[in-house]
Amino acid sequence: DGIDANHWVRVVREDPVTPGLLYAGTEMGLFLSRDAGDSWEKWQLDLPIVPITDLTFRNNDLVASTQGRGFWILDDLSPVQQLTEAAATADMHLFMPRDAVMASFSGGFGGGGAAGTPGANPPSGAQIFFSFAEAPDSLVTVEILDADGTAIRTFATDPEAAGDEEYSSLPAPAAGLNRLAWDYRHNAIPGVDGYRSFGSLQGRVVAPGDYQVRLSHGEESRTAAFTASPDPRWSATQAQYQTQERFVAEAQQVIRDLYGAVDELTGVSDQVDAIVERTDEHPLADSIRVSGESLTGRITEWEEELIQRRQQTFQDVINFRNKLDAQILALIGSVDGTEPPLTSGARARWADLQEEWAVHENTLGQLLQAVNAFNDFLTESGVQPITVLPRGRPVS
Repeated sequence: DGIDANHWVRVVREDPVTPGLLYAGTEMGLFLSRDAGDSWEKWQLDLPIVPITDLTFRNNDLVASTQGRGFWILDDLSPVQQLTEAAATADMHLFMPRDAVMASFSGGFGGGGAAGTPGANPPSGAQIFFSFAEAPDSLVTVEILDADGTAIRTFATDPEAAGDEEYSSLPAPAAGLNRLAWDYRHNAIPGVDGYRSFGSLQGRVVAPGDYQVRLSHGEESRTAAFTASPDPRWSATQAQYQTQERFVAEAQQVIRDLYGAVDELTGVSDQVDAIVERTDEHPLADSIRVSGESLTGRITEWEEELIQRRQQTFQDVINFRNKLDAQILALIGSVDGTEPPLTSGARARWADLQEEWAVHENTLGQLLQAVNAFNDFLTESGVQPITVLPRGRPVS
């Protein structure tokens, strides 16, 4: 039932996971049966009308050979295999992801199809499928959780409403099936407002292991577990992957602290300038101005060793001297997502950069003491003191 006489059946295969789920290749396309062949539905998708000469399965993908049109592959049959009546009629459903292999189809994490190939590769990353009976009109989030249940990456239809504008943007889900590819990375590192950094601020690549995905909409949430396995072409041990991730995490934490401190002291400088302007008729205006300019001058001198604000375009990396942040980001870029083990050169370079940061961090402490002293002077002079912004941001 469902395949007429014009669709001469050439091959029928049973799904390797779900008994009774059948795929039929015919003279004029592909058909699907969910009831062991009692009924069939046309299942052409984007496959041209062409004779199907054979069907097979590889890594839970459906592979069809055709007469005259080459091979056609449907990537990841998981949603098809799990589409029960309950799943099909649910207001919101999260399909169990298949275990992911941390290999890229584009030469780098997070890409799409490789350039120059005749076919379109699937997205790189762990494939997450979910469905809605109707397109949701309010916040939807997809979170990746580590083995301890801590969220390490959040995708949101409205990042600010989800709690952090640094969260990754999630395209508005449509009614029916939706797919998201997680590129095995943590949340991005917050940058400095108005500053173009030279180097990537994307979150670090995770070590292979067990993870979860949590889909949330309104008061409802669904969670599913999966495993991210290492690239089979690499021979690193699990301990080496974990050591490399910890190394990158430590370096990225310094970038977070560095940028958080720069943002904090930029806010201090802005407030000092405003106070100097506001108190130009104060009896102690000259003293306030001299003290304020001394403080902002020290802040600027400190900042200029950490970031290069004259950098406006990609080419400016060769026009102006790179500062500490660029050196750390360059080291991160040479390690993050590459094949372990961690090299002795990377360790030695990181030790040098840590020493540099320790000096600047010590100066930061002195600057914060100077801010407190300036505030005491303002208070004694009857002037509203400045507010020191909280340092840093939550780490994921």
